[in-house]
Amino acid sequence: CQPTVILRYLRLTVWPDQLVLDYGWRPRTILPDAAVDVVIVAVMLGLSLWGWWRRHPLGYAAAMFWLLLAPTSSVVPVADLAMEHRMYLALAPVLAGVAGAASWLAGKHQRAAMAIALLVAAALTGRTMARVLDYRDEVSMWSSVARASPNHARAWASLGSAQFEAGRVAASIAPFEQALALSPRLVGARRNLAVALMTLGEDEQARRQLLMVVRMTPDDALALRLLGELAFRGRDVDGAEAWLARSLERMPRQANVLDMLARIAAFRGDWDQARMRLEEAMKADPDRSATVETLTIVAKRMAKAGQAVAAAAWLDAVIAQLVSRHAPQRDIELLNQTRDTLAR
Repeated sequence: CQPTVILRYLRLTVWPDQLVLDYGWRPRTILPDAAVDVVIVAVMLGLSLWGWWRRHPLGYAAAMFWLLLAPTSSVVPVADLAMEHRMYLALAPVLAGVAGAASWLAGKHQRAAMAIALLVAAALTGRTMARVLDYRDEVSMWSSVARASPNHARAWASLGSAQFEAGRVAASIAPFEQALALSPRLVGARRNLAVALMTLGEDEQARRQLLMVVRMTPDDALALRLLGELAFRGRDVDGAEAWLARSLERMPRQANVLDMLARIAAFRGDWDQARMRLEEAMKADPDRSATVETLTIVAKRMAKAGQAVAAAAWLDAVIAQLVSRHAPQRDIELLNQTRDTLAR
């Protein structure tokens, strides 16, 4: 299959009309044309060896091209058949050969060579300007990849992620669904689709997607955590705790999971468990401001439950720890404000 890839690289060297960041080619997608391409590349390789043997300058350039491209485009197995960056170094001898041919033409027909050079420069400048537009943001880039490779699931999944990161949550749904239609076992895309649905408030649809993820990969700690979040949002405290505990088993020291487990313990009035979970969360991620916010919520609930003195003492101890390790001042001020409120 690599002969097809090599011919693609060489064609783009002549006229880069459709550059693609991620082809997603698989052997089965290009086998029908492989026989013809193998013959063409074999002839080219034979001519290159003949030129090298005859010590022709172009023969040396061609031999260097094959040598530089061999590690990624030969019989060596690679995960992705085509990646344009593999051609960057191998492009040098090709351009050297073109420069040599241009120099020869300029010596014979100077005006014609100058006219051709200007036309080529103008055309390539136009293509460069068009390609730059693809790089203006991730959505544009992955949109161009999806257009060029519409059957490439990873391209659609990446487009969905780019849309989500750009704040276009609703627009991310369709690319994620297209990716899953092409590759139903693409776990990352299914999980990201669930996150987008959760953001839009479509909790039941998100839950269905996450359950499918867990069926495919039972140890997916992130999917388990998200199922816990959904259960907690739905007031299913027992279910939330079960999902979160499973997530923590698969991936210990998740500060956000420990944070939610602390909220659940506080909801049940188990203050010792809540404090233990929050202390673990602060050890897992000492600079996580969200844990400090949860800590103030738990302290206020303790005070309402008649544990104001214990809550104030706990806050004093936490404040001392934060001061000793130079934690963000905003976190220390928030705890001090809460401590003053409890004192009143």
